Amino acid sequence: MFEGHAQSLSSFANVSSFFGKERRKVEGGQQRLRVPAADAVQSPSLEVLTSAFGMSAGGAPPLWPLTDYIISRTDIKAHMSVPANHPRKASLDVRHRLTGGLEEGIVAPAGLIAHGRGEAFDYLLGERTPVEAARAERAAVALLLAARKPVVCVNGNVAALCPGDVVALASAVGAELEVNLFYRSGGRERRIRRVLMEAGAKRVWGVGPRSRTVPGLSSERARADKPTVEADVVLVMLEDGDRTEYLMRMGKKVVAVDLNPLSRTARKASLTIVDNVVRALPRMTGYARSMRKWNRGRLALVYGGFDNKANLRVAESRIRSGLKRRR
Repeated sequence: MFEGHAQSLSSFANVSSFFGKERRKVEGGQQRLRVPAADAVQSPSLEVLTSAFGMSAGGAPPLWPLTDYIISRTDIKAHMSVPANHPRKASLDVRHRLTGGLEEGIVAPAGLIAHGRGEAFDYLLGERTPVEAARAERAAVALLLAARKPVVCVNGNVAALCPGDVVALASAVGAELEVNLFYRSGGRERRIRRVLMEAGAKRVWGVGPRSRTVPGLSSERARADKPTVEADVVLVMLEDGDRTEYLMRMGKKVVAVDLNPLSRTARKASLTIVDNVVRALPRMTGYARSMRKWNRGRLALVYGGFDNKANLRVAESRIRSGLKRRR
């Protein structure tokens, strides 16, 4: 019985290489990876682990912490290869970008759960960009181009999924890039900055100590660098609703990319794009390159009449229709 639970733990550990320096040792002539402890993230307790596998802590065999579980790097890579003819290849490739980001210390473990929730909504959208999302993307780009001090905020999931697309969009709309994390550590910030710089960014803010904050927030997301504090338009992707709400209270316009039209982020933002970020950003960059020479008056005609509540109602209706089609 316990072998089955150990096998489940092995599968989980293969995508749960927590943050920190890798500790290696050789066992049986093969190099092995000892999963290190997380930066500011504690290992799951015995009660959490046993509950997850349907076992009571009192009657279960002793379970070792996941941070001490030994896995092979070759095992990880084997799971990252998806056959070209696999019907879910595109979706699985996106997942593997995240698990790779987890291994590199860019993505927080909770980021995998958040992605799974968004993936469910995307499945109901048919994994395509609906016409209303494309319309929202165009309006969002017009708003960013018309802004005097736009900023694009980046978290671990976005950095792992589409760093090149983030950098390209920021360049196309003349926006600064700033790292903002809920599960924050100095190491994660520096790794995300490195990924963005390797993708072509000239400068990345939001790394290291910051004295400024978003008033009202008490989480690590409250930390803010100069671009966010001074921005008039902020692009947030895959973020929590509380930060969006407080940025709005500061008098800023917030553009959100969120696959869940019912989320706080989607409902609190000035303009919400209900689309997968890996599809939204390249399309937005294309719009930006075609609109970049427009004056502010012409741009205002694009975003000025955008009704975000109506936009969300259409997105929710489309998702509900997608659920009915699959029954």
